[in-house]
Amino acid sequence: MILIFMFSLVILYALFIGMFISGFQKNSFELSLSIPFITIIVAVRNGGEWIEKCVNALLAQTYPVDKREIIIIDDGSSDSTLALLKTYSSLTRPDHITITTRPPSSGNKKLALELGINQARGDILLFTDADCVPPPSWAETIVSCFSKTTGMVVGFSPLIHKYNSFIGHLIKIDSLFATLFAGAGIGLNIPLTAAGRNIAWRRSLFSQVEGYKSISKSLSGDDDLFMQLVHKQTNLKIRYSRIPKSVVPSYHRMSLQDFLHQKSRHISAAKFYPRSRQIIYGVFHLLNFGLHGLAIAALVLGKDTAPIFTLLALTHMIDWLFLRIGVKKFNMSFKSIHFLGWEWLFLFYNVISGIKGIFRPVRWQRH
Repeated sequence: MILIFMFSLVILYALFIGMFISGFQKNSFELSLSIPFITIIVAVRNGGEWIEKCVNALLAQTYPVDKREIIIIDDGSSDSTLALLKTYSSLTRPDHITITTRPPSSGNKKLALELGINQARGDILLFTDADCVPPPSWAETIVSCFSKTTGMVVGFSPLIHKYNSFIGHLIKIDSLFATLFAGAGIGLNIPLTAAGRNIAWRRSLFSQVEGYKSISKSLSGDDDLFMQLVHKQTNLKIRYSRIPKSVVPSYHRMSLQDFLHQKSRHISAAKFYPRSRQIIYGVFHLLNFGLHGLAIAALVLGKDTAPIFTLLALTHMIDWLFLRIGVKKFNMSFKSIHFLGWEWLFLFYNVISGIKGIFRPVRWQRH
């Protein structure tokens, strides 16, 4: 009985992932040659360890200096962030950089972002985080993805651990899997999620959907919830960039506890997702829970162990094929041992983070 049920779940999982592979592959479009005025916005709290590299990378963008401005919002940092930012505000440069400060926003990143958005002069707003180092071609590539009918562009931002640790490799694989899901959802015209570390949208959208007003109850999800608003309330297209030059690496030194906190913060926003998106994520996690749960049950009961684990290995192969799309497209790599570690930890840290995200309050960034 367990074997039959397991086989059925594997078939369903294969169909589910197959649908998302198809969706990711649909993200192709012609690039634009227009050069609008843009604003790059970064909201930061206690990012002193990374902010210099981020700002230097933004200043080194190949996008024309007379067609861009940079706005950095310090959200009540208590470390060296503000002192480091002030060194940039005193520089004489052809491109415009604005440093804005505000008191801590009680863990609500949206308030900091809104301050920058209200100051922005650009027709297109680009967002990244303080621990990110965009390549020189980032802004130029992301803007080229905008056509007249495009309202938003989402890009990939892999999480790279500073010390190349085992948990760091698992987090990198997790970020790749998440971005493949994001790209697949956009390709299927059911936008699910987006990383605020690499996203851009037309400034006019903010007033068109009444800003963050309708999603203000969520302390997280300023990126994916806003994207879902754009999809629901406008006729503009949302695109996913598969172009390697648009990839923005995000450097971190998260421990497992830090990672679980971050996942909880992200999952907390799911309470405000449209029901259709909640069902998609629910089906995906239930399939994962069922497949691994049956394998553990077979091991405990000593029944059908070999065929059950063979079927489980088949689901791992399906995930491997899905991830290989991203590996090939974004020039990434990972070892088999890290992949297997991610496969077994994926279910458990999503369960733990899900419970925390739904039932406990979360805050933005570290204090």
